[in-house]
Amino acid sequence: MTALTTATVLTAALALTAPAAVAAAPGAAAAATWDTGRAAAAYAADPTAVTASGSENADTAPARAFHGNGTPRRFSDFADNTWIRVDLGSTIRVHRVVLDGEAVRGKRYVLEASRNGTDWTPFHTETAGTGGSVTVHTYPQEVTTRHVRMRGVERAPPWGHSLYSFQVYGGEPAPEGLPGTTRLLPAAHMVVSDAR
Repeated sequence: MTALTTATVLTAALALTAPAAVAAAPGAAAAATWDTGRAAAAYAADPTAVTASGSENADTAPARAFHGNGTPRRFSDFADNTWIRVDLGSTIRVHRVVLDGEAVRGKRYVLEASRNGTDWTPFHTETAGTGGSVTVHTYPQEVTTRHVRMRGVERAPPWGHSLYSFQVYGGEPAPEGLPGTTRLLPAAHMVVSDAR
């Protein structure tokens, strides 16, 4: 067989075994869509998308963590087991959550996901919080959800849990029923599947 014939047969075999969904390698536009700040957008579209178990006062209401400018802060009431959550408006594939706060943010907290706003599944647990800015990446665990909640398990007394911002980044999930996403890699002329 010649090199040309072998390449043709290999290409045909790959085409027969590749899943039906084929997408181009992500470009700048795709990366921007994947890295969209979903929590601030959900709040801007519907301020009732943000709720909390309580606040210190009206000036530290839950919306303060989602307005997108980083100040002023959102402060829970002075108690343990408080929470703040956002309804993202649709199901997304979360790839990171950024919490920006003070040293009094909270000693122990859990980030949780829910598709229906009732049943919560933890995807990150912090047992020794020190404040500042924290970025939680969900990889390799995939988090596909509509609601994201920070549940403050234990505060750093005497204050409550404090946040300047609560950001959720992600993109649209793969359509249901597809085994994974397949990308064409033009430089190598190969098909790579990340089907799981």
